[in-house]
Amino acid sequence: MSDFIPSDRAVETDGKPKAIHHHLVLDASGSMETCYRATLEALNEQYVHLGQLAKEHPAIPVEVALNSFANDVVLHHDLIPAAELKPLTAQDYQLRGMTALWDGMGDAIDLMVAKLGEDVVERGGVACVMILTDGYENASVRHTSSGIRERVERLRERGWDFRIIGAGINPMEMAKEAGLNSDEIVAFEGGDVEENMRESWGYMGDYFSNCY
Repeated sequence: MSDFIPSDRAVETDGKPKAIHHHLVLDASGSMETCYRATLEALNEQYVHLGQLAKEHPAIPVEVALNSFANDVVLHHDLIPAAELKPLTAQDYQLRGMTALWDGMGDAIDLMVAKLGEDVVERGGVACVMILTDGYENASVRHTSSGIRERVERLRERGWDFRIIGAGINPMEMAKEAGLNSDEIVAFEGGDVEENMRESWGYMGDYFSNCY
């Protein structure tokens, strides 16, 4: 069993959430070239996994949003039911520059709060912002680490989950700048880059399953 599990606060009193909301934040900087194919394949595998979980638990709605960040941030899709997820193509997910990590995180938080409200967990839902990166922040222009930290700490107190996965790097210090705790940070470094990326997505799959 993975340690990569949702917060205990993000459930109803009977142990089951009313609804589950995931926002995935995906690195699209140029450094992802070495693991590009593995990333795209693993993302689509997780989309299938999320759809299967939704079918297995029809009483619990699951929504997923996805953005990617480089010099800019692209919203690939808003919160949509997991059963409606379609494979991402190479045309959809294009590598394009540097690493505006804070902008990617900030935009994801903004969308989730606007759509769901800060009290979504208190109303029985699960809310998770999950980031996958192979590099360090170097290009954000709209959000700062201090601003992200303030929002992460406030929302965590209300039961939200935040996770950052470093594929090929250890994001510990960078993630702590943004207010994430050590148990919210996972690093896969050393060895084969593509294997690191696949293990990272495997941990995401464990998290998705454990939300139920």
